[in-house]
Amino acid sequence: SSPTMLFGTSSLRGCLEYKTVLDLGCGNNSYVDVEQGQFRTRDFEPWLCRALHEVGCKVIGVDMVGLEGEKFVYHYANLAEPDCLKMIADKSVDVANASSLFDSPHLLSRLGLDPNRVKDNLLVQLERVLKPEGVFLYSW
Repeated sequence: SSPTMLFGTSSLRGCLEYKTVLDLGCGNNSYVDVEQGQFRTRDFEPWLCRALHEVGCKVIGVDMVGLEGEKFVYHYANLAEPDCLKMIADKSVDVANASSLFDSPHLLSRLGLDPNRVKDNLLVQLERVLKPEGVFLYSW
């Protein structure tokens, strides 16, 4: 069978409404360029969080900086640190997403974080925050 193509948010509303989605490394709407000492606009904005918020999800975005003014719930955290998800309640997340997080050139080149360390750290914490039927989506 061929995949279903969804056009417009009304098609998604019934599937995702009232679900809690945690987007790890969601992107942000600005950043500080440490090398240049400047505040600049980012290319990796939190598009997924914004779209899911619009279809009725309870979205929790997590990134290191620059989410002020967003309509969804957000937290700042270094995802390589132990207990970086301490603000998320146990067994409260339906879907956790880490799309393109572990292969992000930003992790290593800009932040000096080892993607494997970030992944290992998050897996332990996701066991705590995901509901028993919860799903973890990621790409490497």
